[in-house]
Amino acid sequence: MKAISFIFLLILLVCTTSCKKSPPVAPPVDTTQPGSRNYTWTVDTIRQGPYDFIDLISIWGSSPSDVWAVGGADVSYNTIWHYDGTGWSRDSVFAAGNLQTVYGFAPDNIWAASSPGDGAFHFNGSNWTTIGNLVLPGYPVSYLNDIWGDGPTNIYFIGAAANPSNNTAEGVILHFDGQNWTFVPVSNTNQLSFIRIRKDTQSNVYFLEGWNFNGGDDISSIFTFDGQNIKQIYQTMDLTTIHTINGKVYITSGKKVYTFVNNQLQVWKDFSGTLFADETWGRSEKDFFCVSTDGISHYNGTDLKTLFPTTTLPSSAVIFPNDVFFVGYGSGGSIVIHGILNK
Repeated sequence: MKAISFIFLLILLVCTTSCKKSPPVAPPVDTTQPGSRNYTWTVDTIRQGPYDFIDLISIWGSSPSDVWAVGGADVSYNTIWHYDGTGWSRDSVFAAGNLQTVYGFAPDNIWAASSPGDGAFHFNGSNWTTIGNLVLPGYPVSYLNDIWGDGPTNIYFIGAAANPSNNTAEGVILHFDGQNWTFVPVSNTNQLSFIRIRKDTQSNVYFLEGWNFNGGDDISSIFTFDGQNIKQIYQTMDLTTIHTINGKVYITSGKKVYTFVNNQLQVWKDFSGTLFADETWGRSEKDFFCVSTDGISHYNGTDLKTLFPTTTLPSSAVIFPNDVFFVGYGSGGSIVIHGILNK
């Protein structure tokens, strides 16, 4: 009897010791410092002649002394511009009348694309060359709206293909592996145009923004893409945009910014009651810029503040450790707003 009691007490002691719940683990402390707002600002008006029409809408750079901006113009040789750290100059290559996007990997590996058009354009450090005939069979007109890749052998060009003769169109995803161009076959893209593509490196998922023109209303949708299939995860009539900060995707819709958590979109920040409009370009969640209704604003993890008031609201930006560039088109033409961080 004593042996049985001893065994029972031993089992109870072991269970009591081993079954205790582990103390809760505190979440990691966010040591990211708020971004400084101490910038010196300059504005460059992009114009070759006094009567030129130039509408630059996309900007990319490898460094603050190697920045490219592209867009539309009344003549095609005014659509590509370069900043060398001192000033802006026109690259007079005959490209296309309406370049929509520029994206690169290095000073000698830069891409641009036209919308509408049928080509992409590549810069090798010395010259721009045209890669033409990028059209989907059965659709003679191609719209390439955005470029994104995580390396020179894995680049996506996205947009739409149209056939004006029968008024049909569908979204297209074009992949370049460094040698070959391939249209990715995706279904359910009738009357859809893909506008932007980015990859979330944390979840390894691509995100696409698309506009659907059925019914006469512009409906914005967000899709996930795994390299073969797309899946719609969000739809709205609000303006939406997709950006990445440190490899993480942020999606703006109306006054809200979403992130992708547990295979779904979750509100990360609600800017209701502020002048926030759209876009998120930045270095961290405590140091990013956005478009506000009165200019260019900055979020430092606590509040939103307009740093550069302007009626020329930017359409694209490139962010460096100490420099920021924004490009936009206003009543006076295209301008580039350059901010230099005061150390």
